[in-house]
Amino acid sequence: MIKIKLIYFFVFILCFGTSFGKYNFCGQGSYLNFFGKTELSHFGGGLKLEYEYNDWAVFYGSGNYFAKQDYTAVVEAEAFADGTRPYLVDIPVPSSVFFIQAAAGLRVYFYGEVNPIKKGAIGLYGIGEFSLLIGTSDSQVNPGPEYDDYNVPFTGQVKGSFWNYTGSLGVGAEKQIGRPFVFVESKFNAKIDEANAFSVSTKVPFGLSYFIGLRIPLSAYD
Repeated sequence: MIKIKLIYFFVFILCFGTSFGKYNFCGQGSYLNFFGKTELSHFGGGLKLEYEYNDWAVFYGSGNYFAKQDYTAVVEAEAFADGTRPYLVDIPVPSSVFFIQAAAGLRVYFYGEVNPIKKGAIGLYGIGEFSLLIGTSDSQVNPGPEYDDYNVPFTGQVKGSFWNYTGSLGVGAEKQIGRPFVFVESKFNAKIDEANAFSVSTKVPFGLSYFIGLRIPLSAYD
């Protein structure tokens, strides 16, 4: 359902207005790597639609999908009250997760410009971005006998999602090849807030993401 909504979003933007003169369409491949104990890393891809504010600034909206990856999550359990053991323990849980990201951001050129006069030119730019990162996980909670003295909140297969608001800063470079532009980008991502909690804990506070893609000015179709 989320994938369908993202597609509708891009179709709506593309159909808005009578001219594509200030819009760019981008397709991109991606790699997302989280820091921390989970050590999650995902390959993926996505789409991006840009609006050229002026010669050196571009606003954009994007949607990205990051493929499923196995990892070890955590379930917190409470000891039955007798005072002879730790009150709280973390139970490791085999899990898998994939991510969908909806983002809005700004690119600002510090070398070159959005549509250079000289064909084949290179552009360098900084990136600021805000996004909603949605993780959908599938976990198998089967605590061993060492947890018989603890109240495990649930067992068996557990599916759910967790949402994080993230902020990103990055840099990018692009080169024009004919009419399109090839670009590469790198971003540092930090969790700003948690939109909803999920009973199987997955810690993904910071990370890096990398993108390579093709930017196509839609003015070619005016």
